[in-house]
Order: sequence, then C-alpha cells, then structure tokens
Amino acid sequence: MARTTLAQLGLAGVETPEVIAAWETKSRAPRRYDPLELPTDLLQIVGHTGHLKAYQELPRWREAGMDDRRGGLRTLTAAPEGRILYRRGLPGMPGEATVWMADPEMYAVADAAEVDGLDLAREDATAAGPV
Repeated sequence: MARTTLAQLGLAGVETPEVIAAWETKSRAPRRYDPLELPTDLLQIVGHTGHLKAYQELPRWREAGMDDRRGGLRTLTAAPEGRILYRRGLPGMPGEATVWMADPEMYAVADAAEVDGLDLAREDATAAGPV
C-alpha cells in the first residue's frame, strides 16, 4: 500500500518560520525530520523521549494549557493543512500523520502504579492507562 507524505502534498516546511532555530541547529541533537513529512494514515509508536524533553523542545506545537507534569502517553500529529499538535493522550484522526509517544518516564515516579502503559494486546489498542 502506497503512503502519501505531507511533503508529497506540497506541505513540507509549512511550519518552518515558527520553529525554534535552536532546536533545528542544535549541535548535539538537531531535529532529524519535519513532522509534516511523516506518512499519513499510518500510526507510529515511539519511546525514548519523555514528556519533559518533548515539552521543552516542542513549545510551538504544544496543545494550549499543556503542563510540564512528567509522564503520560502523548501524541504528535500533523494534519494535511499544515497544523502540527503535541498533546496528552492518544488521539489521532484519519488523514493525519500520527505518532504516539509512549515513554512513561518510569524513573520519575515513586510507584509503578502511577505509570500509564500502552496495552497493545487489548481489542481497542487506543485504550491506555496504568497496567
């Protein structure tokens, strides 16, 4: 099945004027991709980057009112019209490029019961909560 990227739709780089230059050119870890180039209608799940780091590096894309409280399952979406949004929870809409961010930052909690996990064995893989 062929995947259509937002770049193929002519929308890559739409956010460029609003992106923080320090992240784009960071010598230790520059941004490696444009979220608008992610394939649409393909759910991707990633770990490794906790909320605190993402919160710091994605300020222009954060959902209004988002706090820096550690942990939780989060989503980065890029819509065909060029809107990029980083938010808590696991939303996503058909036609969007969607990345679920599943690093629960376990090292930052006192009790494992406080950690949200992504249970892929459930019938509804979008269901999330403590495991």
